[in-house]
Amino acid sequence: MKSSDAKLKNPRQKLRQAAKQLKALNKADRRFASSRAYTLAKSRLTEDGDDFGIIYVDSCRPIPDDIPRVVGEICDGLRATIDIILSQVWGIQDSSASQPVSFSILDTAAGFERVISKQLGWLSPERQKLLESLQPYVRGNPYLSILRELSEADQHRLDLVTSTNSIVDQVKLRGMISPSGKFRFIVNVSTPALTVGTELLRIPLEEFVGDIDVDRKFKYWQVFGGDPNICEGLNVVETLTAIKGEVDWVVDRFNSFKNP
Repeated sequence: MKSSDAKLKNPRQKLRQAAKQLKALNKADRRFASSRAYTLAKSRLTEDGDDFGIIYVDSCRPIPDDIPRVVGEICDGLRATIDIILSQVWGIQDSSASQPVSFSILDTAAGFERVISKQLGWLSPERQKLLESLQPYVRGNPYLSILRELSEADQHRLDLVTSTNSIVDQVKLRGMISPSGKFRFIVNVSTPALTVGTELLRIPLEEFVGDIDVDRKFKYWQVFGGDPNICEGLNVVETLTAIKGEVDWVVDRFNSFKNP
């Protein structure tokens, strides 16, 4: 076996690769964020006799192709990692396994029992217990379930990333009692994608004099869109980092079982 092939079959090597890819993703995300990809504008609106100051997205750029591409590579690598460790410990080393084993990620105990009875009945009770202990419904977190859904979505060529739905914005209200008139808001947009015209903030103006203005610098980050639904609105980098941590834990658990 070539050394490059051996690395592809080494779960620890794939985890190190995922760590490097996460750093590259974070850098690409920050580079996009600092490129003034989104700019804001202001307007006034009178509705039912009330005056409002409106802050909205005035222009936006598309997300660079390298961001969803790296996301897909990370998901594929982490999914392959748990398949490899399962195959190495129980597939290749167990003569009763006639073919490579895929790591089943189940959301319920009933689903796990069905997989055991139909596909993995040859596993010893101890191994069945270990495999179940790794399942999301036992762990109490959804990270492996998210990985499963993201991996399947990526195989169907779905765009895994949609723009931000959370913004930290600097807003100036001229003519207010406050000398500076400068306030910070955390704005949660109802739609996951920012597009031209998306309204971010509506401020009643009946108690103010003067006009509103907006600093056109604001922070944002990439989140997953609505397909798959399980991760809609979740921060991309933070979620993938948490998934890698969960896969790392799974690998540790399997390695401890190599020599029971």
